[in-house]
Amino acid sequence: MAFVTTTYRRNIDAILRGSQPQIGLADFNLVLCTEDVTKTKPDPEVYELALKRLGLSANECLAIEDSETSLAAAKSAGIPTLATPGAFTAEQDFSNADWVYPSVAAFIDSGEVQFLS
Repeated sequence: MAFVTTTYRRNIDAILRGSQPQIGLADFNLVLCTEDVTKTKPDPEVYELALKRLGLSANECLAIEDSETSLAAAKSAGIPTLATPGAFTAEQDFSNADWVYPSVAAFIDSGEVQFLS
């Protein structure tokens, strides 16, 4: 599992501090942010770097995104994408997403995809 974003590392640290004990840095095999790339989303560079570092092909992954810009980056990298629009992005265009659900939990509950451990 990777945390792939083009926000700043200090923001990732704050998000993960606020998410504990449910999830923390140790839950991720890779964390990439704007300091790791030269171009930000919607450019796919951060996703392409993640695929390379993880040694995975795009079709072995699932990106979970909540904005049109981030969706564009994931799709440009060829990664199947679940869009979970939030209060600030609900009016954006998610028609390019493979799936659109209000939350990851709703997606899992839908049974549309089988997850392997």
